[in-house]
Amino acid sequence: MRKRRSKKPALIPGVMLGIVVLAAMLLTLNALAGEPAPTIQAKEVDSDYVPWFRGPVEDGPALHPNHPPIDEIPPIPMPYPEEQPPAGRGEFVTYNAETGEQVTYPNDAKLTGGFAQGGGYDGADGGKGGTEVLPATFVDMIKIANYSKTGNFPWRMNCKLVMRFEDGGGASHWYVASGSMRDGEAVLTAGHCVYSQTYGWAKEIWVYPGWDGSGWGLPPANTVGAYGWGHSTYFGSWTGWTQSGNFDNDVGIIEVTRAVGFLTGWFGWSYGGSCSWHQSQIYHNASYPAENCPISGLHNGLNMYFWYGNIADCPNNQLQLNTGGGNCYDTVWGGMSGSGMYYKSGSGRYVHVICSTSNRDDRGYYCRQWQDWVNWCDNTFIPHARGSSFDLQPLDCNAEPSTILPGHTTTLLNHLAVNPTNGTDSGTWTFRVYLSTNSFISTADTLLSTQYYSWSFGTMSSVRINMVQVTIPVNTPPGNYWIGVLYDNATDGNTANNNTEGWDSVPITVPALLDYYTFSSTAEGWQFAGQIPPYDAPNTTSGSGRIGLSANGSTNCFSYWYSPDVQVEDGKVYRARWTVGSSAATNSAVSFRLRVNQKGSWRAWETSVNSNLGHAPSSGSSKDYDLYFSPTVTGTSDDDALFSFDIMSFDPADNEYSWLYLQELRVEEVSVTP
Repeated sequence: MRKRRSKKPALIPGVMLGIVVLAAMLLTLNALAGEPAPTIQAKEVDSDYVPWFRGPVEDGPALHPNHPPIDEIPPIPMPYPEEQPPAGRGEFVTYNAETGEQVTYPNDAKLTGGFAQGGGYDGADGGKGGTEVLPATFVDMIKIANYSKTGNFPWRMNCKLVMRFEDGGGASHWYVASGSMRDGEAVLTAGHCVYSQTYGWAKEIWVYPGWDGSGWGLPPANTVGAYGWGHSTYFGSWTGWTQSGNFDNDVGIIEVTRAVGFLTGWFGWSYGGSCSWHQSQIYHNASYPAENCPISGLHNGLNMYFWYGNIADCPNNQLQLNTGGGNCYDTVWGGMSGSGMYYKSGSGRYVHVICSTSNRDDRGYYCRQWQDWVNWCDNTFIPHARGSSFDLQPLDCNAEPSTILPGHTTTLLNHLAVNPTNGTDSGTWTFRVYLSTNSFISTADTLLSTQYYSWSFGTMSSVRINMVQVTIPVNTPPGNYWIGVLYDNATDGNTANNNTEGWDSVPITVPALLDYYTFSSTAEGWQFAGQIPPYDAPNTTSGSGRIGLSANGSTNCFSYWYSPDVQVEDGKVYRARWTVGSSAATNSAVSFRLRVNQKGSWRAWETSVNSNLGHAPSSGSSKDYDLYFSPTVTGTSDDDALFSFDIMSFDPADNEYSWLYLQELRVEEVSVTP
């Protein structure tokens, strides 16, 4: 198991420092920033298991985004700044929207003063790629999509927020804002994004990390955004904001129920430092502006914008930007509320201030984090979000190819196993791989494989599981499906998050398999040579069995079978695959023919198999035989195809039966010939 370590507070030259030793600092980063999660190979419990499609299942998550389309939701009101007295020390406060309980925490910690920074994690992939070197200043923000993907590092650590408040009559009021990842299941934002001076505490908040503005509908697609969604009903803030509305304390934090921070990574934190030091830093800020600006419809909340530069001043507990004058790209607009502004130090990115308010013209204000607040987040709020008991979550299932024919196998299959808690555990972990008609994976879905691996999970750790490849059942109807995993209930004490759902299940497409036959017995579906049509068709409903064709020297008996009509289209390329088995009593010399006949034109494609050349299956085994063809429609009333399996010859000296079994026939469209 890879050991984890924390970053120590950085010492900044020229700044009066107090060396702060926080117990929570050891919790904030238990992963090595820039280093990807380790990888392990799973094993299969039963490699002989053959999956069989169970049919569509009516299940799904109880919780699903329920808000209006994001571009129709207004930004959270951002009051114009007013002259306010400096905030007092204040206290921490949390709110549980499910129970309605508000808790205020005494603030009696001894302050050390000075400057400190710490924390941060680059994500399970190590934070590959991504840079803030873009042509954007604090008077010229740019849209990230023009230069990069919002799902790339570091942009993915920024979040789109959708908040629901209620008035006294119980009516819902939806607003949008921004935030930044603070931990595996915690998001930093502004106080006015979790607590409204008009409506009080939010009732629920939806979080979309690295949202790219796509995939939104009613209901939203399961793949909405770059990393799906998280949900929250547990928030924190400061009494200076909730009781007094003081912008010097306009800070908030959100607990989400999905450990998406392990995918996106999260920012480090910072507090303290002189104004002159902060004025010397380059600050970076990405957000989702959503307020009307002089270019009508430009800021609709769908796009992530970025700017950077130097701050101008440090009034009270804020950093001030001098902006360009009310133009769309040079001003702090509604919707940017709650976004984190950070500087870079070494390989770390540290959020020091949170977007709070502006005059929509030449000034913008960002609330600074301070020692009391950071200590409480690290020592109280984040440990609550993590929990102390081991809890394994499967995230980010990946599969290739994205289109898989029935009977075909994945070429890539993995998921990320995450322990986003302060607990630990080690052992052998069993999970099942399912094919589902929706993104919610449950035991009602089609089981593809049962697998396991052994691993020791430390606190706040993850491991990438390379899974044994799985096969899509041959009887799977065409359509859109999801592959995902479900861990055994015995994995941990919280079974509610043992499955992948939503974005964490991977979508695939299963195209139509033109025809598929299985055979229920050796006495069905075949006829002796010379019998007058119609011939009996094989049983197509059974998942097991085979059709047998015999050759016998004493009776000089040949046998053959052909399929019912199969509809084909002009100019397309198809592959017919016969799976043939053998249980010959002796080493008989038997040959057989596989043939495609196009009715109407009676054009034919065929191949012959001779056991003397070693091409036939040996006794007790089976082989696949492929025949590619491209029909030409003649305009007749019957251009369907027939597929036949014929015994052509055998060794006359063999007086015993030589049995060949046609186990299955699959016909499918292919993109090119081999």
